[in-house]
Amino acid sequence: MIHLVQALSSTIVCRHNTFASCRTEEERLNRFMDMTNPLKKRAAIVGMMMVIGLIHLLSPGRMLNEPLRQYYQGYFSDIIIPFGFYFLLCASDIQFPFLRQWYAKGVVTFSLAAFAEVLQGFGVHFIGTTFDPLDFLMYAIGVGAAALLEKRGFTRLFSFWSGTQL
Repeated sequence: MIHLVQALSSTIVCRHNTFASCRTEEERLNRFMDMTNPLKKRAAIVGMMMVIGLIHLLSPGRMLNEPLRQYYQGYFSDIIIPFGFYFLLCASDIQFPFLRQWYAKGVVTFSLAAFAEVLQGFGVHFIGTTFDPLDFLMYAIGVGAAALLEKRGFTRLFSFWSGTQL
């Protein structure tokens, strides 16, 4: 592993002088691993978005009996879309430092979803067509579930996922 890091780091040193301050091979390895963490995080987020898209495509709610099917069709997207959008913001927290805090991502996500719902209330069909005040609660549930999963789950499961604790 050390030889791989030496080879890669010497290439990167020539281009970006990224490893110039590293005195030992262990420091180079740590710096190299820090550089790959955002890629791993983004790969996990892309995988999650693919699962969310697959769930929407397969639409398992149509297999449910009434009234569960009605609740699924009415509220599932209102929970899962803010959930997914929260994690899309996680992929941007390197470029936008204010998004590193869970509550900043939560406020941005909830605000955008709520704005779209308010537009529906005024008859502007931006993302959706029907105004439902319960959608605000579903957005909050989706954002809350995403924040909990990120801070209580991902930061413990994945060494590359860093962030502040709830």
